[in-house]
Formats: sequence, C-alpha cells, structure tokens
Amino acid sequence: MPATNLKIMMSSANVLLKLFARGFYKEHAGLFIFLFVTFVSYFFFIQILNPHIEPDEIILYNLILGIAFISTPIVTLFIAGIWFVYAVKSCTYIMSQLLLDSNQFLRCSLTAWPKINQYKFWVLVQAAILAPLIAYSVFSFILGLIFHHYIIPIAILTYISLLVGLSALTCLVVSNRSHEVLQFHMFRKVIIPLSKPQFSLFLYYVLDEMGLTFIVTKTLSLSVSVAMLMLLDNFITDSRFSFLVVLAVSVSHAVLIFHSHAFEEKYLSIIRNLPILRVKLFLYMVLLYMLMILPEAVLIFVVFGFIKSVPLLFFGISIMILMRTIFFVHDTSGGNYIRVIFGLFVIFFILLLFDLGMFVAIVNFSLAFLFFYRLYYVKEFKLKPR
Repeated sequence: MPATNLKIMMSSANVLLKLFARGFYKEHAGLFIFLFVTFVSYFFFIQILNPHIEPDEIILYNLILGIAFISTPIVTLFIAGIWFVYAVKSCTYIMSQLLLDSNQFLRCSLTAWPKINQYKFWVLVQAAILAPLIAYSVFSFILGLIFHHYIIPIAILTYISLLVGLSALTCLVVSNRSHEVLQFHMFRKVIIPLSKPQFSLFLYYVLDEMGLTFIVTKTLSLSVSVAMLMLLDNFITDSRFSFLVVLAVSVSHAVLIFHSHAFEEKYLSIIRNLPILRVKLFLYMVLLYMLMILPEAVLIFVVFGFIKSVPLLFFGISIMILMRTIFFVHDTSGGNYIRVIFGLFVIFFILLLFDLGMFVAIVNFSLAFLFFYRLYYVKEFKLKPR
C-alpha cells in the first residue's frame, strides 16, 4: 500500500474514532462511572461487609465475579446477554450519528473506500467502543489459565470477537444505505385505545420512543441485582447487603429519571395550570417510579420475603424520588446531574455500611417532599418560596 493511501486511511480511522468511539463514551459516561464505582467500592469495602473474611481470602473474594464468569455456564450466558445489549447499543448510537446532517460528509468520504477497507475502519471503531468487554475477556482468559478453566474462557474470546465483527458488519451495511430510515411504531396501535392516567404517560412515552434505553436500563438493573444476589449469597442475611442491592437498582434508573424530567418539562408543563393538589402530584410521581421498578420489586419480594421487602422498596423509591426532585432545587444539565447522582451514590453507600438504611430512606423521602411541595411552582412563576 502506498504511503499516501496509508496516511489517508489513518486519518479516516482517526476521524471515525473521534466521532463515534469518543462520542459513545462521552454520552454514556454516567453508566461507566456507576460501574467503576460499584466494583471499586466492592473491592475496598468487602471486608467491612463481612469482617470474618481472613486477609488471605480478600483477593479470592475480589476475584469471585471473574471466577464465576469462567466456571459457571449460567453466569457466563447471563453476562454474554448483557454484552450483546451493549453491542446493540453501540450500533444504535452509530446509526443515530450517521443520520445527523453534520455527519453526512461520511457518506461521500467513507463509502468511497473499498468495502474491505470500510470494514476494517468499523472493526477498529467497534473494538474501541467494546474495549472494556475485550479487556475483561482477556482478564477472564488469564484467570482461566491460572485456575485451569479453558473451555469457557476460549468461548468468551470467540464470542467477543464475533460481537466486534458482527457489529462492524452492521455499521458497514448501515453506512452504505440511503439516508431514509423506516420507523415502525406498532406499539402505538396497542396503546392508543388504552386509558392513560397522568402518572403513566411517561411510561407509554418510554415504551414507544425510548424502547432501547428502557431495555438497556432494565437489563443493567436486573443484571446488577441478580449478579449481587448470586455471587454474594453468603451475605444475604445481612440487612446492609439487601439495602446495597436496592441502592444499585435505584441508581441504575438515573437515565430514565432524567428523561422523565425532560418529558414533563416539554409535554406536561400545562399541569401547573390545572387545579391539582401538589400532594396528589407527588403521589403520582411515587406511583410512576413504583411501576418503573416493578420487575425488580418482584425479584426483591421473591428473594427477601414480604416483611423485609417493604422497607427495601420504600428505600429504593425514596432514592428515585430524591433524584427526581433535585431538578426543583437546580435545573441541572446531563453532566451536572451525573455528578450529583455519583455523589449521592457514594454518600448512600457509606451510610449503608453503617446500617443506616431506614434513616436514609426517611431523610430522602422527607427532603424530596419538601423540595417538591415548596419549589414545584417556583420555576413557572419565578416566585421565591415562602
């Protein structure tokens, strides 16, 4: 290959990495921060959760997730499903970016290359986006060699290679298609005849317009909760552990909570002009988030029983309500909102280690009601709270 063509290819690859790979990480920074804090916190506080762990056992407990991944087929299949959703999310993000007017120049420059070169570009982009999965696959393979598990680690490397290859192929096909993209809204035919209470409108909107975001959020939430319950079943009788599971479930819905605020501001601002009591509106919000975490609530009731599950769900709802009413205190943007949620997560995590779950729930619910009741009309009428 001539040096000029090689230089042009490197420039094209660099543009694609900046547009898609860097943009993907920037848009999903909150998810990566949450996962990083969850794992790092577990590594550092595992001995606090179980003081009976001997120092020489700490490393083994820290590696328990990786060991289960390479030795338990069920766990492997479960995590493989999460990785598949992640790959689909990456392809969806790239498709959405390709439809932007500012990126239409790619249809002239990128498609001018032979298909094999285009495929190499997309493999590089997908490898960059799936880099955390690739790194964990390599780590699992090394762990398998150490603990003499060979079949599953090899299958994992093969699987991640197929994900990268198929994702790149999908991007190749989409990038060579015309600008018009068909959109199907079959869900609307089902929901139009149904009654829609005010508190349920956002859920209908999510299922119709944000289906993939909803699936990814639910997959993350259920995956984190199931993984914690399966891998840390020795701590299941510890009340602190049950509250930590609910904390992970609640915070994983931060994206949907952010969009619920945006949805209400854009489409339901007229409600401030209707004669509806603020207490009733607050209860509507509680009902919305109760419905939002219904699958996780069923799981919690099955695992912990009715008596223990009621305070746990109260704790989870209180966190979600507080994350929503933060917008009444300060209309934060996406980046600032993620920082606030990150800070709340760290604070709640530390408090739960001292077995203060119900105290945190009562404080959260009280603050959320205070913010909502006093500040609900402030933004609309520019009034100072009395």
